[in-house]
Amino acid sequence: MTFQRKIFFSAIILAAGQSRRFGEQKILLPLGKSTVIENTVDNICKSKVNEVIVVSGYETDLLDELLKRRKTRIVFNKNYFVGIGSSIACGVKFISEESNAIVIFLADQPLISSSIINKLLDSYTISNNSILYPVYNNKKGHPVIFSVKYKIELMKLNGDRGAKKIIKKNPEDITEINVSTDEILKDIDTLEDYNSLSNIKKRTNYLGNV
Repeated sequence: MTFQRKIFFSAIILAAGQSRRFGEQKILLPLGKSTVIENTVDNICKSKVNEVIVVSGYETDLLDELLKRRKTRIVFNKNYFVGIGSSIACGVKFISEESNAIVIFLADQPLISSSIINKLLDSYTISNNSILYPVYNNKKGHPVIFSVKYKIELMKLNGDRGAKKIIKKNPEDITEINVSTDEILKDIDTLEDYNSLSNIKKRTNYLGNV
């Protein structure tokens, strides 16, 4: 019989960036009947995570307005211009004392469905390891789950580098979960990426549970 741990999952959505390469705030762009960030947040809120923390920065007032009716906690990263590492550190500071695991999401990945998220959460609860991420065709994707034992290390992150160095440093602590969809890889770096996601949205008329 597989032992299933009781886990309190804290989701952190990194939504503080300025989208410099894209040229405008990409997470506020329309997608379906709402926006990129709203789709991302809604998928996460429909999953089994216990709390959702959104790290804001650039154009935080617009983000606050969009998400004010959703069950999220928005925290402002005053150092958002420094890079993604500072946003991870900022979000981790605000997780619940009950938290056992931290699930890190990118705000510009609105196609990751709640069913895929739940598959990863369920896999984590039966894993003996403390880091877990999805893989599609041998490519690593998001979200990444970290045990709270890495909380201090995550809070020390800064600059434009994420948590890859923590993953690289602890190969024995990793579980890779193969998934059947490439949505775990799809983010928005270019206009072509955005148009592609918009076309997927139009074709399916929902951000499907793939």
